[in-house]
Amino acid sequence: MYVPDKFRKQGVGRRLIEEALRYARTRADTTITQLTVTAGNTPALSLYESAGFVQFGTEPFAVRIGTEYVSKVHMWCSHSLYAHMDLGLGDRTE
Repeated sequence: MYVPDKFRKQGVGRRLIEEALRYARTRADTTITQLTVTAGNTPALSLYESAGFVQFGTEPFAVRIGTEYVSKVHMWCSHSLYAHMDLGLGDRTE
C-alpha cells in the first residue's frame, strides 16, 4: 500500500488498512494478515502497529533499488485480535 504525499496525514492510510483487514476477516479460512514495510519507515510502522500488527522479523537486503538495498520488516495481525480493536473510525459501509 502506498499513499501519495498529497494525501498523507488525512487518514487515508488508516482507512485503507482498516478496509483491507475488514475484507480479510470476511474470508472464512483467513485468520491472520501479513505484510512487510521498509525498515526505517516510522510513520508506516506506527500505523500498522496501531492497527494491531506485530513485528516478527527483519529481512535484510530484501529489495534492491538502483545500487542500494533496503531491509523489510515483516509484520502480522491476528484477525481475532483486530476484531476487538477500535481504531476510532466508526463503522464504514461505503
